[in-house]
Amino acid sequence: MTRIDLLRSHEAYAYQVAYYLLRKEEPAAAAAQEALLAVAADRGFFSLPPSMRESWIKRQVMKEALAVRLKRA
Repeated sequence: MTRIDLLRSHEAYAYQVAYYLLRKEEPAAAAAQEALLAVAADRGFFSLPPSMRESWIKRQVMKEALAVRLKRA
């Protein structure tokens, strides 16, 4: 599985977490996208065992969702 395929497999999960936190489509999509870009740039993510990747993504999405919410406030 390539890195792109790996990130794509987590795309829906990232959006679900962001939407749960933000409750709006556009900001949730933006937060999920930024989170996945940050994860893609972090080489440590790809060396994690599969069982830890989802929590890594969740943490990054939460940070990005918070940043989006603070920008809107």
